[in-house]
Amino acid sequence: TVRQIRKLKVDVVADMVCDDSVTSLYLSQFCSPTASRIGLGKNRHKKYYDFNYLYRTGDSSHVVDNTLKLLTAFGIETDNLERHVPPDVDKSGYETAERFVASLNGSEHSKLIGLNISAGRPSRVWQAEKNQELIQLLLNKYQSCQIVISSDPSDRDRAVRLSDKFDQRVTVIPAGLNLLEVSAIISKLMLLITPDTSLVHIARAFRVPVVGLYTRFAKNFELWRPFNQNGGAVISGNDYNIFDIEVAELFEEVVKLMPEECG
Repeated sequence: TVRQIRKLKVDVVADMVCDDSVTSLYLSQFCSPTASRIGLGKNRHKKYYDFNYLYRTGDSSHVVDNTLKLLTAFGIETDNLERHVPPDVDKSGYETAERFVASLNGSEHSKLIGLNISAGRPSRVWQAEKNQELIQLLLNKYQSCQIVISSDPSDRDRAVRLSDKFDQRVTVIPAGLNLLEVSAIISKLMLLITPDTSLVHIARAFRVPVVGLYTRFAKNFELWRPFNQNGGAVISGNDYNIFDIEVAELFEEVVKLMPEECG
């Protein structure tokens, strides 16, 4: 890989690994010997970079704001840049989302609450019985809304079993959709409930309110909380999993953030 990059003769190498990684240092130094090097959050290795800024150390700003600091290396001011930039969904992706929404009750204007049950690590996956209890609370309070469940393909059977617990107003997103098509469906939601995963940031890119479930570890929620939103991060008392988050505290956060038209 290094040989392939060296052939490109790049002028700038940006090392986006936000700590003193020896591997990233090696790659940034040898993939293009004459390139300028930008580092993020380097301490012990900062002398090897032409430009470096603190990323995590002593900085609790959101990852979006921190990442934009990369542009300051090029003399670009970031204060007034648009930060809510939706994924590049094409027309067919939005048409797929509109057909799905219309299929729920024959209307494109259904009020939808999203519930994502999957995450990259088992420690970030909430218990099935808690998801079931949460859905029942949502159905009881928001009787004009429908619940849309999303999941990783490997969790689809679990999502279907959860949906089958309810007679109506709970639907699983269709199988076989790609991430951009799922993103288009997310853009139609009134609110998304999800563990700490990429869907948090996709939803906020569309300015959809998010209630996210976070571990306490290393104040991860400070960097990866729902962007540009007051509240929405429900934090476990555990450093390594979200299992102790209670349904009542999550539901309370949902009520705070739910748009008034769903009340």
